[in-house]
Amino acid sequence: MTVMAYMLLAAAVVFGVLGAVNQEWLRERFPGGRGPSAGASSGWRRVLFLVIAVVAAYQGYKGLRLVDETSWSADELRQSVRQAAAALEEETHLDDPYEDYSSLIRDEVVEAGEGLGPAFRVDVEAVGRSSYHVTATGAGDGYCMHLSQSEDEEGGFMVPGAGDQGPTRVPEYTLSARVGQGAC
Repeated sequence: MTVMAYMLLAAAVVFGVLGAVNQEWLRERFPGGRGPSAGASSGWRRVLFLVIAVVAAYQGYKGLRLVDETSWSADELRQSVRQAAAALEEETHLDDPYEDYSSLIRDEVVEAGEGLGPAFRVDVEAVGRSSYHVTATGAGDGYCMHLSQSEDEEGGFMVPGAGDQGPTRVPEYTLSARVGQGAC
């Protein structure tokens, strides 16, 4: 898609130049042509070339915008992953019995990258027990996020017991995140 957009922009430049220059040399090179006078023919040709140049430039620009809106750059993903890591460390979380924070990390990356890249192009894959590989379309190798959790001393809440059982304390955990570039 990017190649096509650049080809349209290159075509716009070529047609723009053809529309801007005097094309009498074509008449001199191919004498004896039939049709309207050289001045009228040249004028319409120049207008046509300029119109084609404008249309090609517009379509090329739209193509580049579409590519930008449907993919992430490496800088956009780096910024979003680092903001997501900081956000994960700020809040307490309930323990995940499967020890898989993939969806939590993905949600934080998407929230941090709102307006930068498309949410549907972010992928978080668990690699090992506490490492996650974060990738996005167009952003290269991605990033590795290592999480470690520790029980929050102040966090948690009490759940009333059923029957003769007393209340149960449900602990909350703080997460510590380290981010590195590339695969885990």
